[in-house]
Order: sequence, then structure tokens, then C-alpha cells
Amino acid sequence: MGAGANLGGSVRAERREVDLRLPAQGLPLPVLRGQAEALARAATQEAFDREVLVSQVSVKVTLETERAAAPLLQVNVSRANWLARPDVPTWGRYFLDSATLLGLER
Repeated sequence: MGAGANLGGSVRAERREVDLRLPAQGLPLPVLRGQAEALARAATQEAFDREVLVSQVSVKVTLETERAAAPLLQVNVSRANWLARPDVPTWGRYFLDSATLLGLER
């Protein structure tokens, strides 16, 4: 057998974490929420598509204003769950109080 051969036959699953920033730009919360979902959906799909050993993805979308930042959306999903239902609202947790903390309209 060559050097580096895997004699155990097991493959280690990996977790991928992605942190994204979303500038508020004075937009209302429903628009920002839609943008956050689109960013999270694309990042989750890309993580699973790009790396076959990734079995779990965590995507955090942080909302930013000129003065502060706060999390708006966190998605934690396994590959199996994402393949069965690639839906951000199903696997995501929204931090809608962040809009209040940042002084944005709900």
C-alpha cells in the first residue's frame, strides 16, 4: 500500500461555518430578511456543492449599519436535511430583535 492509504475505511464528516455581512442601507426589514435568506441559501448550497465531505453547514448573516452590527439569520442544517428540503425558513433562526437594536423599521 502507498503512503497515506486509508486503512480504516472511515471518512470524517466536516462542518462548514460561513459568516456573511449584509449592509442595511436604510432598507426595511422585510427586504433585508429576503436578502438575508437569498445569501444564506446560496452560501449553504455552495458549501455542500463545493465540498463532498461537508455534512453540516452553519451560515450566519449579520446585519450592519454605519454604527453597529447584529445577527439577523442563522441557518444550521445537515446535508441530508438540505437535500430533502432546501428551504432557509425551515432550517433558519431569525433574530428580528436585531432590527430594533440597530434602530431599523420592522
